[in-house]
Amino acid sequence: ENLLVLGIGGSDLGTRAILEALPHKKRVVFAGDNMDPVELNRVLCKLDLKKTAVNVVSKSGNTLETLASFMIVREKLKRIVGKNFAQQIIATTDQESGTLSEWARFEKYHQLIIPENVGGRFSVLSDVGLFPAGWAGISIQKLLAGAAGQMAQFSSRKPEDQIPAMLAALYASLHQETHRNIFVLMPYAAELQAFARWYRQLFAESLGKKENRSGLRVPVGFTPLATIGPRDQHSQIQLYMEGPRDKVITFVEIQHWDEDYVIPDGPLPSADLFGLSGRRMSDVQKAERRATAEALAANQSPNGTLFLKQLDAESLGELFQFFMLTTAYLGEFLDVNAYDQPGVEEGKRRLRAWLRST
Repeated sequence: ENLLVLGIGGSDLGTRAILEALPHKKRVVFAGDNMDPVELNRVLCKLDLKKTAVNVVSKSGNTLETLASFMIVREKLKRIVGKNFAQQIIATTDQESGTLSEWARFEKYHQLIIPENVGGRFSVLSDVGLFPAGWAGISIQKLLAGAAGQMAQFSSRKPEDQIPAMLAALYASLHQETHRNIFVLMPYAAELQAFARWYRQLFAESLGKKENRSGLRVPVGFTPLATIGPRDQHSQIQLYMEGPRDKVITFVEIQHWDEDYVIPDGPLPSADLFGLSGRRMSDVQKAERRATAEALAANQSPNGTLFLKQLDAESLGELFQFFMLTTAYLGEFLDVNAYDQPGVEEGKRRLRAWLRST
């Protein structure tokens, strides 16, 4: 009846983005992304493990936080379910290497494969995200069709005719020529909050590098921020308008909503002063995005808007692939390897050394 997903970073954020953005039929619960014992306990207390499948996800198979959480969950599952506990475990990892793959073969878990040449933060449209999405009743065929549409344009058009390349060129020029180093993604849809966090990891880990491809030490990259509109108009826009001129804002607007409300009359005629009565909630939200964008532009704060016709599986798959292509182009423009993460690996190495020595 339930699916518990254990992962962190690229093994977790994209899947959360899918499940948060799209309606689904079955219960998917996430844990293990924060090494927080209180959070893990709250999740486990709400689950009947006899009726729960556990999907443990790690590209390397050696992710410390994921393995720690899984070891706790595995022990509880074994105690509650008994000798057949392994039948309820799905390990999504490398086919051959890594601790998790070794455990999967030893205890005979079901195993799904992350392609060897796909890094964790680029893996949302692999088994990492597709299995939980499909299990929950989301069309993985439509997710992939949306992504394939972006790839078809990538294959058939010159770079100057591709929107991901154009956006990457704008980002790179603003970063290099005007020293803008904070890039804000601000979807006007609560359902895309987790998507914005996925974008934050994708840009930060792919583009923040101390060396270029030639090995020259030229620290490069910018800080991505995940925000949400219109909520963060009331917590962030003051800074974007009047603070340091170091930001670029990209909005996402959904043009058609499956569900909407018409705002009724208020209790007193004064409500008409706001012009709200009789308007659709989605139209007011669009007006808020437009007014914010215009105010920023008047203040010489660069911003732009990506428009989605609607938020469904196909458009979400397209949006994932769009930002992955934008990231790939940015790696070229900034002359860095967008596919490694040596800074992350150094911290992991020191952590393992500390744990073994104490």
